[in-house]
Amino acid sequence: MDAENGFTTSTKALAEKIKTKVPHMICILNKIDCIKQEAFKYQTAEKLFASNLFTEIFPISATKDKTINMVKEYFFKHAKFGIWHYDPEYLTDKPNVFIASEITRETIFQKLQQEIPYSINVETPIFIFHESFIEISQDILISRQAHKKILIGEHGSMIKQLRIITTKKLERFYGIDIKLSLFVKVSELWSDKMTID
Repeated sequence: MDAENGFTTSTKALAEKIKTKVPHMICILNKIDCIKQEAFKYQTAEKLFASNLFTEIFPISATKDKTINMVKEYFFKHAKFGIWHYDPEYLTDKPNVFIASEITRETIFQKLQQEIPYSINVETPIFIFHESFIEISQDILISRQAHKKILIGEHGSMIKQLRIITTKKLERFYGIDIKLSLFVKVSELWSDKMTID
């Protein structure tokens, strides 16, 4: 819950609905460091306790790492462990082509959020592990020729920036050198698919 918003009526209604299916529910009250008025903090805390909805309430600041360890300790203590469905070393159950595509999409939106629509798609036809690096080739699919010019940029300046930024993100994620190729393609079929969905 966002501490700056307080324990609103809509949040309470949602918590009550969850409570019917989750008997032991906790509240993680984030952004506690952003609240300057002490009275508002106490008012929110009183409402949370008075609701009797939560087994535990954790006031935290995710960005400043305040009391996050208390939340982790609570999870480790109360989690019900059983058979591992995935190897404990796995970071996610999503395939690598999906992860790589999403990282590239994220970079595009961060750089061009005012100029490129969210209907853009990224496909990763090549994702190959080599001995000392990963080879990745991606197609950025857009529906309009004008967007292609924006993505490529003058003399290829934008696509170069996107490749450099995305490569660094992928290298941080996988912990190995990445050789990334990006291709921008206009696809009317992609646009039609978005409309149908």
